[in-house]
Amino acid sequence: FHYNEPAKGRFSIQPCYTGIVDLAPFDSVQSYLSSIRELRRREYGKSQKAGCRVVEADNEEALVSLFTETFARQGITCPAEQTGFVARATRAALRARAGRVFHCLSAEGEIISAALFLYGARTADYLFGGNSSKAASCGSGTRVMVDAFFAGRSRDSASVDLLGLNSPGRGDFKASFNAKPSLYFQVHWDGSSRSE
Repeated sequence: FHYNEPAKGRFSIQPCYTGIVDLAPFDSVQSYLSSIRELRRREYGKSQKAGCRVVEADNEEALVSLFTETFARQGITCPAEQTGFVARATRAALRARAGRVFHCLSAEGEIISAALFLYGARTADYLFGGNSSKAASCGSGTRVMVDAFFAGRSRDSASVDLLGLNSPGRGDFKASFNAKPSLYFQVHWDGSSRSE
């Protein structure tokens, strides 16, 4: 497109990958756990032994707080625009009943992990998540993900899109749930230098 006339504008195309978790072969959490990375199985079991439980929530506050805290531990400051978007998107999803927020609670009832999933007719999408510093010691990050997968499974969601495998640290976490890489493309218009 405009190959010989780049001044008229072109599309730039960047290949990217997302991770798709196929839940169709699994009839229970236990059968699914046997298919994923051993570390994730251990963390799920650790969360059970620690007395953690996953509940559904009706607001975005804890999710936004844990989302921000997760990035802060990685040395990344979330700008107000980003945390504002997370809050608005979560509220909109809950109002439209298109999404569900899940909290993983410690045995003492403290929210230590949270995630937002959007649900379609046959798929679920993991949109945002976050963990407190206590999550690593009890496996709550894994627990909230797996339990949310299967909360959606009861709605006939056959797969979960983890929305990206491109960031090395987060990509490996997502891949560890037996997510299969799936190619997609980001397409941007590099605008025309003149009006036509």
